[in-house]
Amino acid sequence: MTDDDTRTVLAALSYYVGGALPATLIASASAHGLSLGGWVYPASTASATNPGHPTTQLQSLGASLRERAADAGMTMLIRGDAGWPAGTGCDELPCVWVGGGSDIAARLHHAVAVIGSAASTAYGEYIAAELGRDITAAGATVVTAASVGISARAVGGVLTQSCGMPVVITPAGLDHRSSSGVSRLVDHAVRRGSVLSPFPPGRLPTRSRLRTSLRLIAAVSAATVVVEAFAASLPMEVARGAASAGRVVCAVPGPVTSGVSAGCHQLIADKTARLVTSASEVMASIAAARRTTVDVRGCADEAAADTTGNDREHR
Repeated sequence: MTDDDTRTVLAALSYYVGGALPATLIASASAHGLSLGGWVYPASTASATNPGHPTTQLQSLGASLRERAADAGMTMLIRGDAGWPAGTGCDELPCVWVGGGSDIAARLHHAVAVIGSAASTAYGEYIAAELGRDITAAGATVVTAASVGISARAVGGVLTQSCGMPVVITPAGLDHRSSSGVSRLVDHAVRRGSVLSPFPPGRLPTRSRLRTSLRLIAAVSAATVVVEAFAASLPMEVARGAASAGRVVCAVPGPVTSGVSAGCHQLIADKTARLVTSASEVMASIAAARRTTVDVRGCADEAAADTTGNDREHR
């Protein structure tokens, strides 16, 4: 299989990201190093009502998606491409589709996710804008969702900085536009930063794709900051998933009378998240986590060295 054929097959496999991979395509996915049963392909086999495209049609499907992306000015990245963010959650995807700047690796080298409710309050929007501005000023890239509310305000804060280059991740193909607010957000990100999707052109937003895109936001970021979230909400799922993956999770406290801050209070109370009130506290949390990791590795290295030394003494 040529490199171009591989790229075309991976484009086709991205059509199924966020849902069940048809049983007929499992072998093809495995051959390209893609795992099943995780957040990329939540189910390892498809139901009888979702047979998918036969392997003989993968090339034609992928070619169609690539042509559609090229016509819309999108870039398709696969592992090994210049700009591919190796070492992030993107490695689990068949490919990513990008609008705007395609050097995603540079964008995500120091990345902080800012997420929260679309039904935000004036308080939450103010905090999100401050975080967007100050995290950018601290030299990190703000990653967020293509959504109104907290995400839109965070991007607005980023764009007040001349160096601001946000990364916005969408729950649909990049050619999809929903509300005018989201369209403006995406347009701003294309002009100044990057818009990224794990889904090919033509894919519409669904609950499962929204969950997948939010999971990707946390997977590519050193830390996830939840500004406002209801107790039972997707941002809460993302925060807990990020914590389980060993990422730093922060949450901003709010009024005890506000239901949209209840999720943040839960995350803080059960020690899933660190309480933060500013970008400097977010950056300090990331630095502290890195020091802890280095300390643990240092202890492990010392123990290994001691073991090796003892082995030599007993020889």
